[in-house]
Amino acid sequence: LLEEVPADRETIAAAAERAGWPVPRALCAIALARPVDPGAVARRIGPDVLPGAALGDPCLLVPDPDGPGRAERLEAALAGRPSAVGPSVEPARALGSLRPARRLLALTEPPEAGQQPPRVDDHLADLALDAAREPLAALAARRLAALDGRTEASRARLEETLLAWLELQGSAPAVAARLHVHPQTVRYRLARLRDALGDALDDPEARFELLLALRAEALRPPA
Repeated sequence: LLEEVPADRETIAAAAERAGWPVPRALCAIALARPVDPGAVARRIGPDVLPGAALGDPCLLVPDPDGPGRAERLEAALAGRPSAVGPSVEPARALGSLRPARRLLALTEPPEAGQQPPRVDDHLADLALDAAREPLAALAARRLAALDGRTEASRARLEETLLAWLELQGSAPAVAARLHVHPQTVRYRLARLRDALGDALDDPEARFELLLALRAEALRPPA
């Protein structure tokens, strides 16, 4: 199911019959982080869940992920565990579910106790930004060049403020609430940003490019 070259349905059906595994109409892949016993996690979800390893790390293949009671068992087995849930696909496309799940797991912070794992279907924009990392880095270098002379800490504060301002459509009080700072602090930072970036903050295309670049930067794992 997880071979680089997808097997045809007949090959999958024959292998499944030998293994005594009913071929589902759909399945999803779950990327797990080491150290973990994928077999133990699989048993908590159901007897038809396939544990294994692919793309260098452990994983699960979960048949009928939207079936009765399956979501509850997934939540119980994965809560607080570093993992990511891929999209539902036909069995022959299982690797197409695991690849984005593996990438999403690499992009997300370790979960807190009881926290549910991220789902690829809820993070498609983040994955799209990650896939375009190189051109977006070039875009950020061009659009944010005016901040190059700042200290690392100062630049980080300005970029964080600009991203929140762009996402919250220019509301200084909303930005202050998100960043847990005083609204006057936000207005001060925005004034510095306007001095540095000028008319770009009033240009729809430039603001869109800034938002893309900053969102991509925010996804970058800590050094």
